[in-house]
Amino acid sequence: MVVAVMLVICALLFCNANAVVEAKPATATSAKIPTALTISAPPSAQVRQSFSITGQLTANGAPCTKQVVYLQRLGGTTWTIINAQYVSTGTYSFQPD
Repeated sequence: MVVAVMLVICALLFCNANAVVEAKPATATSAKIPTALTISAPPSAQVRQSFSITGQLTANGAPCTKQVVYLQRLGGTTWTIINAQYVSTGTYSFQPD
């Protein structure tokens, strides 16, 4: 179960690696800023064994701040948020149950 959840989490995070954050400048035009989300997690984990998922969110290669990173689980065809973290330094860390 934990391994399946972890694989889903990794797939979700890797799918979002090429996401785009919209920046709203003071002018009437808007610009899209390329972002990247990295992830580091163990290749497997035992049931009821603690593990960490860590990574960094960047925009144009610089740490992205004032954003929220969501940890989600896929149940059938529905994604459920199981944790969220405000990113103030560009890095995040989750310890799923």
